[in-house]
Amino acid sequence: LWDIKEVKEVLGDADGELFCKYYDITRRGNFEWKNIPNLLQTSLGEIEKDKELNEKLESCRSKLFQHREKRIHPHKDDKILTGWNGLAIAAMAYAGRVMGNPAYIQAGERAAAFIRNHLVREDGRLFARYREGEAAYLATVEDYAFFIWGLLELYASTFDVEYLEYALMLQKDMFRYFWDEKAGGFFISGKDTEDLIMNPKDAYDGAIPSGNSVAAMNLLRLTKITGNIEWEEKAQTIFSVFGENASKNPSAYIYLLMAFLFSTLSGKEIVIAGERNAPDTQQMIGEVNKRFLPSAVVVLNDGQEKLYDLVPRTKEQRRAQDGKAIAYVCENFQCNAPTEDLQQFVALLDQ
Repeated sequence: LWDIKEVKEVLGDADGELFCKYYDITRRGNFEWKNIPNLLQTSLGEIEKDKELNEKLESCRSKLFQHREKRIHPHKDDKILTGWNGLAIAAMAYAGRVMGNPAYIQAGERAAAFIRNHLVREDGRLFARYREGEAAYLATVEDYAFFIWGLLELYASTFDVEYLEYALMLQKDMFRYFWDEKAGGFFISGKDTEDLIMNPKDAYDGAIPSGNSVAAMNLLRLTKITGNIEWEEKAQTIFSVFGENASKNPSAYIYLLMAFLFSTLSGKEIVIAGERNAPDTQQMIGEVNKRFLPSAVVVLNDGQEKLYDLVPRTKEQRRAQDGKAIAYVCENFQCNAPTEDLQQFVALLDQ
């Protein structure tokens, strides 16, 4: 917080007046009789067009910043959370894909690498938080569900099979640590944590979605990708466990309802078989990314043996004999005739 007197003591009268004018510094103040510098009332275009003004304000801002650094810093919540990073990874990977901005995807990849390097126990168990070189507290169901979501979005944006493989491994661990074998659904805390008086299950979607809601969506997407019907059955169990509560208060279960909607739509299972960086392969991927296809999943078959282990049907869905990219567009595991023609592929996407 600043007042006019302090700003002028640092900048001098002339520069102080200029800064106060553009950064909303007044005698009355905009927060508890003092001021939070801001540009809300200022025309940014005016500053951007005037090079001299822009440089002057930047110089003033820099001087005030250096002065502020002498103050006692407030305490900061600087812990790194696996779950919240999972949400961020999913958002960045998705945004990078639809906007064609690789910087967002790369940011998501760096965050995912950090989790794998710093928040995983030797036996593969995830931790919940990292701070000052220490990883601690066993991850909850949200940490697993959100990170798997991020990995699935990274796979859809990069087609790096390592992300899909790791997502599948973590999904198996989720069942091992969190699944309720008697009634279905995922407990919040793992079975390997300290003894609890009770270990609840929750699907309430508040400021962030619940672990069970995201897990249901993850399971449905993984079913479409891998063909493992058992995981779709687990998702349906989640709907059964929490369905009554959701029907009574649907606005509190929005993401769970999104997953349920996903399960009712036929959607498309798309396999593009071709050389990863070839122009015809990239054109097909580009056509997919141009479209809002919320119930579709996409797999790139570029000949990796590891993919054939994870997605067995791709063993038969290979590139054309002439080496050209070829697309397989299926719904409910029933496929149209494969096509090398871009316009035919576009028509199938738009059906």
